[in-house]
Amino acid sequence: MSPVTEATPAVKLTDRINRIEPSATMAVVAEADKLRQQGIDVVDFGAGEPHFSTPQHVKDAAISAIQGNFSKYTAVGGIPELVTHGEDGLIFDSGRIEDLTAMLRLAAGDQSLREKLQAQAVETARQRFSIAVSTRRVESLYEELLSSANSR
Repeated sequence: MSPVTEATPAVKLTDRINRIEPSATMAVVAEADKLRQQGIDVVDFGAGEPHFSTPQHVKDAAISAIQGNFSKYTAVGGIPELVTHGEDGLIFDSGRIEDLTAMLRLAAGDQSLREKLQAQAVETARQRFSIAVSTRRVESLYEELLSSANSR
């Protein structure tokens, strides 16, 4: 007995589906991977994904932020209380591509600056946004709300 083969009908996609372009972001990622395989040191800002595992202190900070209810989106410029220009971050006008380019070039070209900014930013975040500080703020707000409710 010979095996029976059935012809699978061809799937016809709509014109709209056929007009979808490949992802430019993924093309940038693929190009960066290709360069990296050639031994070229590449800083890839394409997909916004690091090529390394998340460091433990970042994981801990994320968990702390979630537990402290710091889980909302921030303004485009970030959290102003968290950054002091040149000390623990670089502040620039997010509407000006020239400013962003200048800050990226500055940071990319100076490893000691990157290390200084990282260390200070971590310390600032620990001091200002720790669970203990967040708890005190929530308790203070709660007490203020109770006080105003009781005075009515």
